[in-house]
Amino acid sequence: MAGKKSAKDIVLDRLLETMEKENLLPWKMSWFCRTIPYNAATKRRYRGTNVIVLWALGMRFKDKGFMTYRQAESLGAKVRAGEHGFPVLYASPFTVTMTDENGRPILDKDGGVQTRDVWMNRYFTVFSVEQIDGLNLETGDDIEASHELANSIIKASGARIEFGGDPAYHYTFDYISVPEPRDFNTEADYYAAVFHELIHWTGHPTRLNRGLGSEFGSERYSKEELIAEIGAAFLMAECGLVGTEESNAAYIKGWLEKIRGDKSIIVTAASAAQAAVDYLLSFRDDEWSICSQSEYINTGATNI
Repeated sequence: MAGKKSAKDIVLDRLLETMEKENLLPWKMSWFCRTIPYNAATKRRYRGTNVIVLWALGMRFKDKGFMTYRQAESLGAKVRAGEHGFPVLYASPFTVTMTDENGRPILDKDGGVQTRDVWMNRYFTVFSVEQIDGLNLETGDDIEASHELANSIIKASGARIEFGGDPAYHYTFDYISVPEPRDFNTEADYYAAVFHELIHWTGHPTRLNRGLGSEFGSERYSKEELIAEIGAAFLMAECGLVGTEESNAAYIKGWLEKIRGDKSIIVTAASAAQAAVDYLLSFRDDEWSICSQSEYINTGATNI
């Protein structure tokens, strides 16, 4: 008898099914993913893996607002009959007692029982606001394209950027090289390139310490590239910017095969990308800052 699927598998299987059916990588849909999906009832933005899930599964909806069936009901609205929702992950901690090999509680030096927090994944089904009738609230979280915001994120980081040569993060000397802005097809393409390298920059040992410096083509190098791609997509969406980068069929096929072999790659990379974005946005101290705890962190308060 097959075991019951975990919440994470339920969400990731649905995501992978959509990615394979549509032959796409959600974080590469720059023409579409210009807004971070949000909960229209709480106004909180989704994070990490949930952003990718809703970008992919909710691609046919212009409005990136979502909510659960119960949230819609609490607002006097109703999900239309026949509509299908989308699963999103929710992680919450619970405390367990630590035990020895005989199942006896482990005590600390003061005689108290030792405990530890364990994170449990669950999933909730959400619906697009476009699937709901009777909503009497303002929807739409589409921000205007902001080059000023993009510049401020780059400047606030304090990263050393030198113009000339191909876009790259030089780990040994800890600086970013990038062509002059005028050498890109669009200004948005320039920001996409800088954001990609800026995500790499956060992985330095003096920052988030992701173990950079791996050999080109290695598994670790490949995973770091995925983190940078997803993180750059998150930053572009925060700024409402749309680049023109496109992925070829072989590139998409390669990543789909990797993810099919280990779906957890998505969660690990999206979590690391979210942490990198949070780190970069933490340098911003103006009142608009999207790293505001009350506005930005979704229920569960994790990077899933």
